[in-house]
Amino acid sequence: MELAKTLTDQVRGQVLDPASEGYEQARSVWNGTVERRPAAIVKATEVGDVIAAVRAARRTGLDLAIRCGGHSIQGLSTCDDGILLDLSGMREVRVDPEARIAEVGGGALLADLDRASMAHGLVTPTGTVSHTGVAGLALGGGLGRLMRKHGATCDNIAWVDLVTADGELIRVSEDEEPELFWGIRGAGSNFGVVTRFGFALHPQNETCWGAIAIHAPEDARAVLAFYADYAPAVPDAMICIASLGTLDAGGPFPPELIGRKAIVLSASHCGDTEEEAAAATEPMRSFGSPLHTMFVGLPYLFFQGMMDAAYPWGGRFYDKGGYLDALTGDVIDTMLEQHAAAAPGNSLALFGLGGAFGRVPEDAMAFSGRNAPFFMNLETRWDDPADDEQRVGWGRTVGRAMTPHFSNANYINAVEAGEADSIRRAYGDEKYKRLIELKRRWDPDNVFRLNHNIDPRG
Repeated sequence: MELAKTLTDQVRGQVLDPASEGYEQARSVWNGTVERRPAAIVKATEVGDVIAAVRAARRTGLDLAIRCGGHSIQGLSTCDDGILLDLSGMREVRVDPEARIAEVGGGALLADLDRASMAHGLVTPTGTVSHTGVAGLALGGGLGRLMRKHGATCDNIAWVDLVTADGELIRVSEDEEPELFWGIRGAGSNFGVVTRFGFALHPQNETCWGAIAIHAPEDARAVLAFYADYAPAVPDAMICIASLGTLDAGGPFPPELIGRKAIVLSASHCGDTEEEAAAATEPMRSFGSPLHTMFVGLPYLFFQGMMDAAYPWGGRFYDKGGYLDALTGDVIDTMLEQHAAAAPGNSLALFGLGGAFGRVPEDAMAFSGRNAPFFMNLETRWDDPADDEQRVGWGRTVGRAMTPHFSNANYINAVEAGEADSIRRAYGDEKYKRLIELKRRWDPDNVFRLNHNIDPRG
């Protein structure tokens, strides 16, 4: 109560404590498995509110959770008995079409950025669920359908305005604090609160093209062997995904296939013409004996939101992933073994990397994994809390089985919270040492610790 009162005197936005009207709704996050009760929630509307919350956390030693979209699988965007800094009141996006720069508030969602930029026929690469927060995605990397065309989301950060652990607002870019700029692109949540981003924008046609090919599970080995050669070689404007799972009613699947296990090849092509897209996806659609194929042109913004229904607010989720240096027979065997035990809602997916994503030098920023041709993600989605242990157990079992196949780098946004070895592995030893030095300079007291933490003690 006293904390909330003190903060109320310091911020212009709303401050809630557990007795406040609206507290229960304000403390909720996207993943329904996460239940936390902050001592105070600061609903920031301006930079001064952010500074006040950061200084309060430093002064009291309380945990400080930063929430943008609230999409942290592990619940890092909330806390028990600490301060929750909610940036959802700072969602403004301003586009300069001449400079091809979008200025994006720290609480903006992917949909906010996509809609504002596409109004000018411009985009920056983001993720695939439009109610995700821009900040969490971008500061950890950002994989999506345009990454082969324009790189990861973090590759397109031009600058950020950052509130440091001292409660100071600084601009960070290649020209201003370049070493910190190196670190925030891949480990950014460790160094401060981003109140505004500058993102580079790229021209994009309104229409993109999508293709799918659905195969019976008994054909999965042959399909994955085909995919291993096909996905890395497609044009940069295209990304191809292979998914092992159960077809549900939320997807573009024929009614007679709903509820069946299958392997699905899906592609997004965001190039210039339908002819290019049709030619690039034709090998995928004609391979083997698919149960169903489809090729369709749809608005880019539709593509960006079409997965939203499969990831509803309040659903229960667990995921994990890693880079693969090759899609070998052993990798395929392991995936098929794990998929055989998967319940509906459990899936394994492969994302073809390369293109612009792979042309960024490995040492250009903290974000790692440029040389990997594939990223594998496992996920499970369910509704009944009684299934939590079984579902998370399946995910961790698959993670352990796949870990020997994962490369020496990892994607930090797909690392489970608290896995110190996996966090170090996400960057590699040399980058991790460099990040520790940055942490010691900018946050020696580890004020920003509710994240995939770089411990300043080493």
